[in-house]
Amino acid sequence: MARGTRAWVTALLLTLVLLMIGGTRVWMHRLAREGVYPLENGAAWIRTRIWGQIVRLWTADGLARRNRALEAEVERLRLDAAMLERIAVENRELRRQLDLKPRVPGRLVPCMVLSAGGSSGWWRQIRISRGRSDGLSVGDPVLTADGLVGRITDLTASTAEVRLITDRNSRIACQLDPVDPETGVVRGILHGADWNAGSDALPEMLHVIEPMRLRYLERDVELPPRTRVVTSGLGGTLPAGLLVGYLLDSEVDANGLYCMGDVMPAVDFASLTLVYAMAAGGGAP
Repeated sequence: MARGTRAWVTALLLTLVLLMIGGTRVWMHRLAREGVYPLENGAAWIRTRIWGQIVRLWTADGLARRNRALEAEVERLRLDAAMLERIAVENRELRRQLDLKPRVPGRLVPCMVLSAGGSSGWWRQIRISRGRSDGLSVGDPVLTADGLVGRITDLTASTAEVRLITDRNSRIACQLDPVDPETGVVRGILHGADWNAGSDALPEMLHVIEPMRLRYLERDVELPPRTRVVTSGLGGTLPAGLLVGYLLDSEVDANGLYCMGDVMPAVDFASLTLVYAMAAGGGAP
């Protein structure tokens, strides 16, 4: 075989090998995530179940105060639940009279946060301890009691990758809440924040962020600060009414076409340990 032919065959084989490696890259990445899942899950369990209990024993006085506060909160929630039950009965009766199909809320799946951002916080994502075998799907929202955390972007059998709402690639259809009867519904698109790193900042600092940006609002509407920003439900990717954050200020864009405002997240991303994934198959709660 001539030297030129051998070089051509060698180059062809190398190309095929590289293509095969590139095609299996995603599969290998998911297999690696499944492999380290037991270690991540064990570390998260020790951190939340054992170390947390030890810390609480050392702070018995603080635990007693917390118990009293929780007891008061439970009583308040019982009162709220009693009031909401009457509203739910009225709602069911109205939907029956109007012949509307009942809305079934999504199933909430509790998940431990296994890791944040991989080796650094640059990617603005977290990995959680539930996956495809728990009924989760790509696009399912992940939240806490404070508000929306993000959406699932990738799955293995036991874990899921969640893109946070602060990611620069995040886009969410939102609206202001409550709705002003005079102006009506004010909707916009919430863009994730850019990474705000100074010259001395380290990439490992996960949540050094600028506020998120709510764009394409009506320009003639007055937007009071601290207004709640919630998901609008448009597009069908997220249920309506999930709290996202609070409006800080607003201004008209440079072209004078629309109004936009800065939004701070409702969730404290730096302290995430337990979150809830809303499994697909239900409507807005």
